[in-house]
Amino acid sequence: MEKQQLNEIDFVADQQQQYVAPATRSWKKIGFLVVSALTVGTLVCKSGVSTKCMNHMYGSAHSATGDSLCPSQAKLVPEGFTNLDFILKDEKYHDKALKTFQGAIQIPTESYDDMGPVGEEPRFDIFKNFSSYLEKSFPKVHSELEVEHVNTYGLVYTWKGSNKDLKPQLLMAHQDVVPVNSDTEEKWTHPPFSGYFDGKYIWGRGTVDTKNTVVGSLAAVELLLKEGYTPERTHILGFGFDEEISGPQGAKFISEHLYNKYGEKSLFAILDEGSGILETENFAMIVAATGEKGYLDVSISVNVAGGHSSMPPKHTGIGLAALIVAEIEKTPYKPLLTQQNPFFYTLQCVADHDPSLSDALKTLIRKSGNDLIANKKLVSILSGNPKYRDLIRTTQAVDIINGGVKSNALPETTTFVVNQRIEIESDVSTAQDKIVQNVLTIAKEHDLSVSAFGDFIIEGKSGEVVVELFGLPLEVAPQAPVSGPTWDLIVGTALHVFKDTVYPEDFNLFAAPGIMTGNTDTRHYWALTDAIYRFNPVRESAAFGIHTVNEHLEFQSHLETIAYYYEFVKNGEHFSKKQE
Repeated sequence: MEKQQLNEIDFVADQQQQYVAPATRSWKKIGFLVVSALTVGTLVCKSGVSTKCMNHMYGSAHSATGDSLCPSQAKLVPEGFTNLDFILKDEKYHDKALKTFQGAIQIPTESYDDMGPVGEEPRFDIFKNFSSYLEKSFPKVHSELEVEHVNTYGLVYTWKGSNKDLKPQLLMAHQDVVPVNSDTEEKWTHPPFSGYFDGKYIWGRGTVDTKNTVVGSLAAVELLLKEGYTPERTHILGFGFDEEISGPQGAKFISEHLYNKYGEKSLFAILDEGSGILETENFAMIVAATGEKGYLDVSISVNVAGGHSSMPPKHTGIGLAALIVAEIEKTPYKPLLTQQNPFFYTLQCVADHDPSLSDALKTLIRKSGNDLIANKKLVSILSGNPKYRDLIRTTQAVDIINGGVKSNALPETTTFVVNQRIEIESDVSTAQDKIVQNVLTIAKEHDLSVSAFGDFIIEGKSGEVVVELFGLPLEVAPQAPVSGPTWDLIVGTALHVFKDTVYPEDFNLFAAPGIMTGNTDTRHYWALTDAIYRFNPVRESAAFGIHTVNEHLEFQSHLETIAYYYEFVKNGEHFSKKQE
């Protein structure tokens, strides 16, 4: 947390005009009229003051008294023998682990937005090399576990447990990496697919996202097999190969395969990439993301008569498109903080554990769930900081625009795309409504027809605006529990590994729920369990350059990742069928 920003407690009202979403799809119901207000009941719920709305996750026991709402969890230690000292301290093991990780980085498993279907796309061939490398590097895993190739390149490893009554748990990662931009390749300190080790860091694309997880989880299982460990619970490792392009051929096929094999809500828990361990001088916070924002891309096309540029109208098609863009951007979504948002609980935990926060700010955070004034003050502080404001609102960004083919010809069609990341409290239809209302505002002023998502809305004589989906939308993800056996497993294991082996004994380490602003492969797995968590067992101070130049990871962090998954597997036995 940025203490300076939070401690200022700036109560100045936002000067911008801000959009408040309608409760219904009003543009369909009342044509071109724009709804400008909400019902009082909706406003109360949205404001964060209604106990009925706000306490749905924890009940009404937590009132505006300043009581803590931070989920608590003790470290979870496996029973019996543990080999953490060997993983973290044995030099021979380190040498082998380093070479194995380096070899994985040296295989450029890049995925591109325009990848064709498996079987027709030669750029997928590199994944054959990668799976062969994994088979060579982890022989016991490949000889003793069931290994399935799903849609050719998807990898599913199943380690069957001795107790068939226990639900399986799934550990996810992805084999693919973001492509390296050839224009910036020379800016890398070490070549992006070298796997260079400088004595502290391993350099290369995929070191952080997410070959650390792929190799680390397989290394943990390989070591457990060598020790003769037999799990009681079935463990599944599932590795997609196109997560960086939303997983349409990887995770989607793997999830369908697992659904057909095990059935709906058949898994105990799913753990995928996500948040990590945030660090300050005073504390470290294990953040396990329990939810993801929704996603919507909308294409808006302005179609008008063409002609010679020497005789232009008041606004060309590009000009009209620009007016719509300006209307969208001058009406940002109003920030909103409720107990539906996992970030609310992140703040509660910081209030409990950060000694540098003032008592006034701690009280403000604790009361923000039930006290309207406190909530407004806290929202004002958060929305003034770019680091936090997008965690409490729907974001919108115009990312693509095309129009015109010649400098002396008026553009007949101008098209642009708006991306929205939808806040936890909202949904796709509300985000669609907002865009349509922005379009209607400009269309009425300039006598333009409007069609939106297949419906004709208003008629005009000067041209047409067409609003439609640009790709498939994604609703806000279901939220995972922040108490009970699955939460205990994910964060309890992390507390054990990092309290007992990484941080000083008296260092303040705690866990909190969090939210993902981006989306992961877990979007395809909602039918398999409600307990989906997004967490990387990686310290913030150890990982750099994700999705950009000079991606690199501290090698010690890779060893800690192996240690986490080693204990994660063993801790899966802690919970009986009754507890599930």
